[in-house]
Formats: sequence, structure tokens, C-alpha cells
Amino acid sequence: MDSSTRRFAYTHTQNIWANVQAFETGSGFKTSELLRHYILCLYKGVDGLVSIGYFPIVPTNTFEMLLAVSVQYLAIWVSAYILGSLFHYLLVSQKDALKESQYKKMEDLNSFMDERRIPLVTRKRLVEYFEFQYKKAVQRRSSAALKLPRSLEVKVANARFRPTLQKCCNKGLGRERGPFFCCSPQFLNAMVTKLRPVFLMPGDQFIRSSDMVLELCFVSSGYAEVMEGETVKRIIRSDIDAPSIVGEISFFLGVQQQHSVRAPLSSDIELLVLNKEASEELFRDYPEQQELINTNLLTKFNMDAKGDDLENETAEDEDDPDAQAMRQIIKDTVKRRHDEAFQALAWAVTSGDLEEVRRMLRKGVGINACNYDGKTVLHMAAGTLMCTHAYTYTRILKMIPRDSRI
Repeated sequence: MDSSTRRFAYTHTQNIWANVQAFETGSGFKTSELLRHYILCLYKGVDGLVSIGYFPIVPTNTFEMLLAVSVQYLAIWVSAYILGSLFHYLLVSQKDALKESQYKKMEDLNSFMDERRIPLVTRKRLVEYFEFQYKKAVQRRSSAALKLPRSLEVKVANARFRPTLQKCCNKGLGRERGPFFCCSPQFLNAMVTKLRPVFLMPGDQFIRSSDMVLELCFVSSGYAEVMEGETVKRIIRSDIDAPSIVGEISFFLGVQQQHSVRAPLSSDIELLVLNKEASEELFRDYPEQQELINTNLLTKFNMDAKGDDLENETAEDEDDPDAQAMRQIIKDTVKRRHDEAFQALAWAVTSGDLEEVRRMLRKGVGINACNYDGKTVLHMAAGTLMCTHAYTYTRILKMIPRDSRI
């Protein structure tokens, strides 16, 4: 502080003090010496905070000093509120939700690896995988915190994923028939909202042979390699009109996966994934669509819903031993599942469980199937329910199609 500034501050303080003394002498207002000093110090302290850079307003008495202090405190509070709101907007509300999610995920990953004493090689692989996923997510700007209304969610999901799904709805011929051929638009709309994008690094294997597939995959970008040992047996591409679905036979029909599937060694790929829990929730609302999908898949192998050969049809790849082996595995699996469904329906009918009967009929379980004695579930129901639960038996009969054998 230079000499002129100090001189001004001293003169300003003397003038205030003189004005206060003159006011008290002339008006008869008496205050103690100590109180006057405290009020003057309080005023000068607050005045120094709020009037820097401005010409000071000089109060002429103690009352005006107290009023000035009150106004100056209010100015400090308003300034602090404005500055605090501004800093919150700039530093807090502008945080990237995706980046915060990545930090949290990496912290959880490090804790997980430390607790289980994961080897260094595996640690490196896990870190590379999650960093790769984050990099791809940033490129696509997909925010994990984004919540949309149901109508907008369906529109966005259809715009992003429907072209990939639509390729699986084509009629085609033989092996080219899409598994979702003739599926209802409502079912497809519900399915696209349950798909989630997954990015794979070069060489990542996402389906192993001899395993049951628990996630239905669609190749939406790049291509996947179907492996037999170390040999590439087939390529599933995303840039052609053929269905780019992977693992549908194992996922829907419950057949062991015959070949491994991986990303190519030269590039990364993007998949759309439907997990088992999401599919079960989906088929609870659309049970008839599951039977339709199974029928489409079996038609590709020249089989009906019971696993029998279709009439006037010739199976493709008759000279391919692998295809014939796959066809036989599917036939055995379908026949076993058909017998299990018959037993489940028979139990529901004989126990009078109307809701389960209704659900299984919507699912497409054959009401005309019979056991080793040639008895259908209606024969079993007639013998069990006619005497004890006649009303329930009558309601079950109303659910049965007219062309059923009784």
C-alpha cells in the first residue's frame, strides 16, 4: 500500500470517528468507549470486504454504521450464493457420468482382484478389457445414466438395433430363414429394448464349444469367426443381408454348442446381446412367440415341432457329416423336450392348475400328444377330475381347441 492510499484510509477513519462523536454529543446518545471502538472495527472490517475498488460511503453516526454493516453482510451472502452456484455448475454438474462410472468400475475391479489374488497376467487382461469397453463407449457416447420414457426408449432402440434384428426376420429358404420370421411387431419392439451393446477386442472368444449358450448374440459391426479347433469354419458378417445371429440353436433349443465363436484377430467387433434373464422375462409376456421361433429354427433342419421329418422336404447338407450329426442332436433334444412338456401339461391338467394349463397352451404345447398307452392329457383329466373337480374339468375343456382328440 503506497503513502497516498494509507493517508486516504487514515483520513477516512478519522472523519467517521469525528462524525460519530459529533452525533452523540449533539443528540445526547451515549455509548461506552469500548462499544464505539467495537462498532467502528466491525464496520471497517466489513467495509473492507465489500467496497474494495469502489468509492466508500461514509456513515455519519453509529446507527448508520450498524445499518451499513447489515447491508454489507447481505451483499456478502448474495455474492457467496452466486459464486457458489456458478462453481457448482462449472465443476460438479458438468461431470461426465460415463467417466465417473468408469472410475467406480475400476475401483471395484481392483478390489475384486486384490481380494482373490488374481495373477498379474490375468489382472492385465482384465484391465485392458474394461479400458477397451470404456474407450468404445466414449466413442459411441452411450451414457449409463441416461433414462428415457418407454415410448422414446422403444424409438431409440429401434433406430439403433432394429436393422440388425430385421435381417433375422426374412423368410428365406432352408438355412437362410430368419429365426424371427413372422414374429409380431410388438414382440420385436420389446426385444430391441432388452438388447445391450458389447465390444470385443481382437481374438476374444465369446462362445465356447460344448457349452450351453446363455447369451444370444448379434454381430452388429465387423464379423465373427466360427472355429473348429484352430480352423476357421465359417464367418458371420454384419455387412450382408443374411442373419448375423450367433448361438441361436443352443439358446432356444437347449442344444450344446458345437463350435466356438470369437472376434477376428485383426479387428474388434460390436455385438448386441440378449441374456437369458431378459429372454425369460420377454417370453413370459409373449409365450407363443417362443414356439414360433423354435418352429422356424427346426424348419431350417427339415423338422417339425415334435422333431419328426417334414413331408416332401429334403434336408440340406445331406453329404455333410457335421450337419447330419447336428441334425440328429437337435432331433433327440426336441423329442426329449416334447416329452417333458407333455408331462408338465399332464400334471397341470390333472392337478387342476388352470393358469399353468393356459400358459402352456399359449406356449404351443401339443394337446393331442399321448403317452405310451395312447392316452392324451384329456384322458388323464377325465379320469382324475370328473368326480372330484367337475367344474375345473369343464373350464379346462373350454380352453381346448375344437380339433383336439378326446
